[in-house]
Amino acid sequence: MLGGGGAKGAYQLGVIRALEEYKLIPRIKAVSGVSIGAINGLLVATKVDLETRKAVWANFTNKNIYQKTFRSFSLEELGLFKTDHLFNDVKSLIDEEKIKKSKVDTFILVARPPEKGFLKNIRFKNFIGKTIHLNKSERPLEYINASTAMPFVFRAQSIEEARYVDGGVVNNFPVETLIDRGYKVIITCALSDRFDVYSYAPDVTLIDLSPPESLGPFPQVSLNFDESAMAGFEREGYNNTVLMIKLLKAMKHLTFFRRFKFKAPTIITIKDVLSLTNVNSNQDEKND
Repeated sequence: MLGGGGAKGAYQLGVIRALEEYKLIPRIKAVSGVSIGAINGLLVATKVDLETRKAVWANFTNKNIYQKTFRSFSLEELGLFKTDHLFNDVKSLIDEEKIKKSKVDTFILVARPPEKGFLKNIRFKNFIGKTIHLNKSERPLEYINASTAMPFVFRAQSIEEARYVDGGVVNNFPVETLIDRGYKVIITCALSDRFDVYSYAPDVTLIDLSPPESLGPFPQVSLNFDESAMAGFEREGYNNTVLMIKLLKAMKHLTFFRRFKFKAPTIITIKDVLSLTNVNSNQDEKND
């Protein structure tokens, strides 16, 4: 599961890079993403290489997003900035047929705002979530574009005579999409400290790669696509994931054949990893 968080999604890029280096990407059978996590889920599902991932993310700059597409606010479109040009660039890098033919079941969440009424449109409780199975969609990139359209910032996307926006306004952590389809070992990476990894079904193992501390608030950090800050997020995601993988190997939860092995449902987080790493470091210092 890849949650939403705008520019903080660069952290997930680091997670993906580490999983790829340790050859765990081929073990992923399904992805559930929302908002920026929908884009990163696409990168996982299509198994594109590092250079392509970098090329996709090179489009996400403050200048490219904000300075070229500003328009006056429209209730019909629920936003100020267009993102179509960004996804035209993505389309040039990733063939839609590759999405449809992917062996990774890929799900994203979008939200449908009310048809009429200003007050209804500014209350997210009135929005209805819709899960899209990208492999079976005729317009996968259009739905991904919609999933990133944060209301009042980015313009809603019209698809098949309906408006859709960022699914994060109804659920920024679409873990249930995978649980409901029977997956028992799920890797999660949320980008908000509101994520409660302990709130899900007790019969599921969750390996939580979410940052242990907040990466920063919305909108100051989430909507600021600063290259230096995003590079820092990417490094943190990579380093944390490497630590998790090493711990899972040490605890024999990750076998030589890169299979996850748990005797009982388990929840393990990056905070757990850092805590155990600190304990081991302190023990080594005492032994010295």
